[in-house]
Amino acid sequence: MAGESSVTEQSCERTHKGIDKQLEVAERRLNAHSETITDLKIIVGQLTQLLETTTKALETMEKRVAALETAREDIEEANGFWNSPGGQWIIKGSVTLALIITLAAIGQNVNPDFLASIFGK
Repeated sequence: MAGESSVTEQSCERTHKGIDKQLEVAERRLNAHSETITDLKIIVGQLTQLLETTTKALETMEKRVAALETAREDIEEANGFWNSPGGQWIIKGSVTLALIITLAAIGQNVNPDFLASIFGK
């Protein structure tokens, strides 16, 4: 019976060592998966922050675009008169008057009696 007991103990030890090796392999795989899960949690956290930042930036841009559209509408409304025939007539008349005054001033510098000759003495 002693021989049978020894064989049984050796068999038990081999089985025990095999189970220990399988446990070590399983533990290493579990640790590797745990590291991967931790890395993925960090990545998800960073992506969440990026999404929040991008959302805030998008909201800010939408507000700016809306403000610019409102400003453009106001400018178009204000410029509407100056693009009308009456506004163009005023602009052309003002430019013509400024040109006449400038030419008269130049003529006055060249010939001091220039304006007197136009308007009389």
